[in-house]
Amino acid sequence: MYPQRNDSFLYTCKENFFLGIHPLSVDVISLEGYQTLVEISKAFFREGRYELFLNYLQEGKYLCDVWAAHLILKFGNPDASVLAECEKVIGRAEL
Repeated sequence: MYPQRNDSFLYTCKENFFLGIHPLSVDVISLEGYQTLVEISKAFFREGRYELFLNYLQEGKYLCDVWAAHLILKFGNPDASVLAECEKVIGRAEL
């Protein structure tokens, strides 16, 4: 569904940031920007690019790390170490 380029996740996080769409806000779930990131993350997981997606946990700009952690927890299948890292990222998030 999405191109092989990894930057679509980053660009969508940036767009969402400037539109005020933040990953931990419950009132944004139905918005297009939120749904786009859901589809991108599901594509990563479905295509077996889970390890590549985990790299976004290190990208703090435009809340990419928080988006990644949120989407991994919601739609991924994290092991204990990834779960701990996601919780750490979300715990230090200032939205």
